[in-house]
Amino acid sequence: MYYLYNFIFFLSFGLLRTPNAIYSSSLGKQWDKDADLWVTYDMQVEKELLLNIKEERFVEIIAEKGSAKSVYRSQTDHASSNGSPSDGQTSSSSSSRTAPAAVKKKHVEDRALYDILGIEPEATSSEIKKAYYLKARENHPDRNPDDLQSKERFQKISQAYQVLGDDALRLTYDSKGQSAVENNISMDAGMLYMLIFGSEDFEPIIGELYFATQIKLMTETTKPVSDVLRFRQRVRELRCAVTLAHRID
Repeated sequence: MYYLYNFIFFLSFGLLRTPNAIYSSSLGKQWDKDADLWVTYDMQVEKELLLNIKEERFVEIIAEKGSAKSVYRSQTDHASSNGSPSDGQTSSSSSSRTAPAAVKKKHVEDRALYDILGIEPEATSSEIKKAYYLKARENHPDRNPDDLQSKERFQKISQAYQVLGDDALRLTYDSKGQSAVENNISMDAGMLYMLIFGSEDFEPIIGELYFATQIKLMTETTKPVSDVLRFRQRVRELRCAVTLAHRID
């Protein structure tokens, strides 16, 4: 009987929504699942909506409104009536954040690899992943064709991550130094980066790989993961569409 009631409920709900869906579709509208609304899609309007709001502000509005749907709706209202909070406003909730607890200093035999990634020996695994991504991306030879030293820096960053990103190797390095782990550094720097993050040569066409976005976001523990992932993915799709339209033009 329970399943029958559910079936009847969802059938009735669908029948109630169907006329509105047919009518909206006849007007050329599309269903925006993020805003939970039928909208007349315009890429220029979406550019103004998504590319002019900082992710930090997006997260703040979620904290204020309580859901991602309210964010997209409030920003859509703002685009048409200037009635919602602007990107420049700050959230009152930020003042209530508590300071992180102090981390006990860690003694290590050698800290050279930590310095390469720009982190302290107390860094967590997530902080190591994030540091590697930022440093490797910044020093990738493809991004620095005129910098003859970038390839060497990129190689050192990869070597540092191969040690510090492995719990067992990191423990050996911390207690015995770099000479104890040198034989365990084997993967080519470019191959390691490509396996984790993909090739940046294709980013203008396909955007940042979803896996790379997940790795970055997993280090940002104060953010609502599912909402921010969807926001970044939607921005990625929009940027790809804009790039493709530009190429077609």
